[in-house]
Amino acid sequence: MHVPLRRHLAAACGGVAILLAAGCAATGTGQVGNAASTAPAVTPAPEPVPLDPAKGLYLSLGDSYAAGTNPGSYSSGKTSDFAFPNQIASRVNAAGTPLQMVNLACSGATSQDVVGVAGCASNLMGGDSTPYPTEPQLAAAERVLAASAGNVRLVTIVVGGNDVTRCLSDTNASGDFRTNPATTACLTAASTTLRENLTEILTRVRALVGPSVPIVGLTYPDSYLGLYTRTEPGYQDYARASQEVFQTHLNPVLRDTYASAGAEFVDITQLTGGYDALDTTTDGTVPIPVQTVCRLTYMCSDDDVHATEAGHTFIADQVLALAPLG
Repeated sequence: MHVPLRRHLAAACGGVAILLAAGCAATGTGQVGNAASTAPAVTPAPEPVPLDPAKGLYLSLGDSYAAGTNPGSYSSGKTSDFAFPNQIASRVNAAGTPLQMVNLACSGATSQDVVGVAGCASNLMGGDSTPYPTEPQLAAAERVLAASAGNVRLVTIVVGGNDVTRCLSDTNASGDFRTNPATTACLTAASTTLRENLTEILTRVRALVGPSVPIVGLTYPDSYLGLYTRTEPGYQDYARASQEVFQTHLNPVLRDTYASAGAEFVDITQLTGGYDALDTTTDGTVPIPVQTVCRLTYMCSDDDVHATEAGHTFIADQVLALAPLG
């Protein structure tokens, strides 16, 4: 049995739905010209971000969870206006505290993309996002933070899902993939790379915002638990195995790395029941953690791991509980 999951933490390239595609995030190297040209390649200066000094800055970094990707994004290119960064900014402004959000998140981004891959296609970014075609997301973030020195109020980061879950497609994981040595080896290697890249991201961001500005790191609900509702052989085994991806490989790396940088970490997986046993039900058939994932993500309705409006609201609630800005 192979689980034909669609549209995971990445988006679709060229209209083809894919499991995970870090390469989707890149739009080019930033060079102008072609191989036949004798003139040296020129990298144009990035466009300045229009910043309002009368408002505090909220910087959002990461992948599709921050960009607001949803099932309709693959055909329309339009992300959700209810993504958690949008909700945070709108709530804080409504409470009377002027806050400007700059969202640089890119659907499909791995931690390596954030550090070293230039650009993000416009249809992979959140609505009203600021493009950065000639530089990686982290470099763009540094530029924004440097221009907002003393005015930064919050930074949120959600990254790492694409680093580890692409191992499931790369190794053709199916059923109880915990018994697949190739999958386990890939997850271990991916976790190491994620730790290195996230450490660099946090070191460079913290250097610009100083020790007092809250940086809040996030993980994800275990959307794969939604596969438990499928009746085909192997799907429930896959759902159970997915818990180990989050509990053993992804979230410990995120938790430790954020803590080392003096940042907060919100374990969305745990808060949505992702570590709980799949033997507790309210109706005798569907485990409570599965019911939660079906409500907070599109997995049960659209085979899509991304958060619903309720899911984004839940994430925004957790961030604002740690960093009340209003």
